[in-house]
Amino acid sequence: MRKEVKKMLKRASIIDNHVHLSTYPKSRARIEELERSMTENRIDVAIALAAYFPRKTGSISNEQILSLTNGYDNIVVFGSLDAENHLQKGVSELERLLLEDQIVGIKLYPGYQFVYPNDQKLDEIYELAAKFEVPVMFHSGLAYKSSGGIRFSRPIYFDDVADKFPELRIVISHLGDPDIRQATAVAHKNPNVYLDFSGLVSNTTKNQGRSEKWKRKNEEYIVKTIADVFVDLMGTEKIIFGTDWPISSHKAYLSLVDSLEERLDLDSREKKQILSGNILKVLGVKK
Repeated sequence: MRKEVKKMLKRASIIDNHVHLSTYPKSRARIEELERSMTENRIDVAIALAAYFPRKTGSISNEQILSLTNGYDNIVVFGSLDAENHLQKGVSELERLLLEDQIVGIKLYPGYQFVYPNDQKLDEIYELAAKFEVPVMFHSGLAYKSSGGIRFSRPIYFDDVADKFPELRIVISHLGDPDIRQATAVAHKNPNVYLDFSGLVSNTTKNQGRSEKWKRKNEEYIVKTIADVFVDLMGTEKIIFGTDWPISSHKAYLSLVDSLEERLDLDSREKKQILSGNILKVLGVKK
């Protein structure tokens, strides 16, 4: 990791671990919109994720996302690859990007590429990440489109990866929803596994037609669900703040953290762990 990136991360109070960008001009996931939302909501740093979706639209390659974020010093990138169709090509590209210090981690999408995380053919990705001491983040749980395969994203498979590569830092996104208890168990068992709670509060068109009553009930349910994970894990050391922007808004997620703070009586140290401390640990950055 470049020195200037490390310094920026050390100064950050709020880091959004999980955002997406698009190259489509009419998309809500434009870099300008992300920067505006970060400024309005005092998000210091965002981690933008490359995505290869051979089974649905929305892919953004490593080169595309690096081009979009070029010049935005407060946005860093996790690279990705098409592990289903172009594994060797993707691994080679990731190694080059890591050598050039262009990415700070790797994001994998087993539910959209129909590859189980514990498939031995993915071991070279984990070995590469361990060699460069960068984390691997997994999409887990629900698939946003019907073309996804939820069975490939179940958290139980990440346990095999964590056990086989104990030096590899792993982030399970979306709390493994709907298998939240399973994801919690994997994080509880393995010192190298963390959870982010991104994408659980959605502001997509799917929810626009819902009544305010049901939106409120849903938010109450999500707060209780995440709070139960904290209680189950006996603390805040394993939970990472991420939004899944633009699927979820920064405003909604900061409000969610405030609700968790009130419900769980979090102190300033615990809140800081969630908002920045834990992801810094995963990235190997010491304050």
